[in-house]
Amino acid sequence: MINLANILFEHERSVALSAVAQGSRLARNLQNQLQINATRTKTDDSPVTVADFAVQAVIVDRLLAAFPDDKFIAEESASALEQDQQLLESVVNATGLSEQRVLTAIGACSHSGGDGARTWILDPIDGTRGFIAMRQYCIALGFIEKGVVRVGVLGCPNLPFRNMQPNDQRDLGCLFHAVQGGGSWVTRETDVKPGDSSPRSVIDQRAHVRCHVSEITDPSSSVFCESVETRHSSHELSARVASILGVNAPPLRMDSQAKYGCMARGDVGIFLRFPKKGYVENVWDSAPAAIIVEEAGGRVTDGKGRPLDFSLGRTMANEDGIVATNGIVHDVVIQAVQKVMSEVRL
Repeated sequence: MINLANILFEHERSVALSAVAQGSRLARNLQNQLQINATRTKTDDSPVTVADFAVQAVIVDRLLAAFPDDKFIAEESASALEQDQQLLESVVNATGLSEQRVLTAIGACSHSGGDGARTWILDPIDGTRGFIAMRQYCIALGFIEKGVVRVGVLGCPNLPFRNMQPNDQRDLGCLFHAVQGGGSWVTRETDVKPGDSSPRSVIDQRAHVRCHVSEITDPSSSVFCESVETRHSSHELSARVASILGVNAPPLRMDSQAKYGCMARGDVGIFLRFPKKGYVENVWDSAPAAIIVEEAGGRVTDGKGRPLDFSLGRTMANEDGIVATNGIVHDVVIQAVQKVMSEVRL
């Protein structure tokens, strides 16, 4: 068994795990009391809620205290709060932080990236539409150094700990986490102490379950997964790839990067993401989750089989979609993807 205490960047992972656990608890509470008037629409027509800002504030506030010299990239901006006093007051009330601490934490997240610096990448509520609709969502936090993802944590408040279907409501709430070279793990949310001042004390390896991707060698037998929202991915293209691979079962559609956690522990075997033309991938949409799948033995690449590049800044130069698999079937899936892409170009 790997001794996590001896792994490089373990301190970063333990702080991140504790902070995301805190954010997950806050997100659950806010989802349970979600009100329509607590939701706003951004300029790109995507929704944003009090939870997006509140979770970002509490997590970055924790990280700033632990790593004051690090950089931060996150989805929400302080200007949105400064222009909406009612929203700012709601975030302050939700977090228990002062107005100044909220604005400082949110305001710290404007780093442009691309410079190789120690940088935290956060999507505070990944899958906001799923959050609003009471479906799956997650808190996605990654740590990058020299353009390489070193740590990833996914907090999944609505996802069962052991399998896709919970035995009871007490089984809901898990955290997937990985550190480079240390494997991929899943932990019950309740087994992590979110407010501990010495983050290393949250690491009790007996509370963690090692994640392994599925061992299925025939892609036609793999559980096929895709996003719920068609604005994030073309269901039509995914269906054509699935047909080539001989996958007859209907796809499992799930919001957010929680699906990567499911892949890491073997629940699903293939995930495809084909955004519409002109859609720009944000680094926070994939970086936290990619390391979790890869440390579990899987592969995450673009549609041509090339590694994803997280070194460019806040966005990714990625026009070929994203393909994640258990690794065993990856090359076959890439071949099918390329065949469909050739047909589309013709």
